[in-house]
Amino acid sequence: MVDLSTEGAPRTTIKGSTVDATFDTKCFYFHDAAVQTNGVDDPVKQRADTRIRLSNNIRTFPSRLSRFRGQPLNLWDLSLIKNFSITERLKLQTRAEFLNAFNHPQFADPNTDPTNSNFGKTTGQNNLPRNIQIGLKLIF
Repeated sequence: MVDLSTEGAPRTTIKGSTVDATFDTKCFYFHDAAVQTNGVDDPVKQRADTRIRLSNNIRTFPSRLSRFRGQPLNLWDLSLIKNFSITERLKLQTRAEFLNAFNHPQFADPNTDPTNSNFGKTTGQNNLPRNIQIGLKLIF
């Protein structure tokens, strides 16, 4: 029932434009009369279909997908530090720290439960937005 060699195969990168369709979910459901209403696939019936409940079936689907991994980490933390000597014993240090400096979102993994209405969608974010810290330290 699942052919991941087609164009609907899972993506390795999740972007803002792909969070609602990380992979093509049509290949995970049946498309026969049992799940159709007036000849059209009914998503509610497809999710409620007991044939897709993998806990009740002999598993032929692999336990992991070799072409699908979580999103690669792309976070940049930057620090700028400057030391000033005021006197021989008195020094001032200024620092600015930028956590997730380029504000790149790190999306969560997509929902992989075919009985869930969010199946194939990414609904969360794993990291925080940009955080800037500025500090002064007087050393004496």
